[in-house]
Amino acid sequence: PQQHFVLPPTNRTGAIRSRASSRSCMDGDGDGSLVQCDGSRNLSWAMPVNGHGALMSIRSGSCIALRDTGKYFDVELKSPCDPNDAAQHFLLPLPEMVVAPPTPRPPSPSPPPGPLPVPGGFGFPVLSLLDAVVLVLVVLVLVVLVLVV
Repeated sequence: PQQHFVLPPTNRTGAIRSRASSRSCMDGDGDGSLVQCDGSRNLSWAMPVNGHGALMSIRSGSCIALRDTGKYFDVELKSPCDPNDAAQHFLLPLPEMVVAPPTPRPPSPSPPPGPLPVPGGFGFPVLSLLDAVVLVLVVLVLVVLVLVV
């Protein structure tokens, strides 16, 4: 639960609120510290701001960047936000937290063994409406020709 947060816009202020402590929100200075949620603009965040999942502080207009130092993650605010900086891109919330496992689809029925039935009933393929109209017109022309001759 300490890694779970209620993210904007699920709350009206834009604060990133901790689920473990509903009164704690991420401070707008971007150092990752939690302070008491008070509805102030200093705790407001916008996300994603550049199509890449950046978290931008409303207070400073800077974006959080996480850099892996090998021992820990260094949290810093970068200004201006850089859509090409992968350290500023986040998946929030993580997909495994929101995506249910896929439901298995029932297997499609296999066709019966033997030759496939021919549509149309009399061994002829089903004609389209246009084919049927042309066929009727050809038959009518032939009938007229036979009657005239």
